[in-house]
Amino acid sequence: MQQNGASAADILPPPTPYLKLDFTNEQNRRLFVILFKEETDMKSMSNRQVRVPGPREHDVAEHCRKFGIGPAEEKKLKKLLGSHAPLHEIRANAPPPQPKWR
Repeated sequence: MQQNGASAADILPPPTPYLKLDFTNEQNRRLFVILFKEETDMKSMSNRQVRVPGPREHDVAEHCRKFGIGPAEEKKLKKLLGSHAPLHEIRANAPPPQPKWR
């Protein structure tokens, strides 16, 4: 993709370093050591968030009320799962939600 005999070196500017480090004086050397130590400390830090889990057991009646499941289906779910059950079991055994018409 050369035009008029120009090469890429003629078109593009010469590459420049992002940061010129001058270690001729002691202050610059100390600053580099401090910055490098902070960077390595940050890489070794754990950045995991503390997660407080919610309740493992959910109230079946409350779930049915919230999602508009009728009393007959609620009775079936309570007979199958009991009054409290994990959310994934409630969702797996509950009837599909009603379509929301606009």
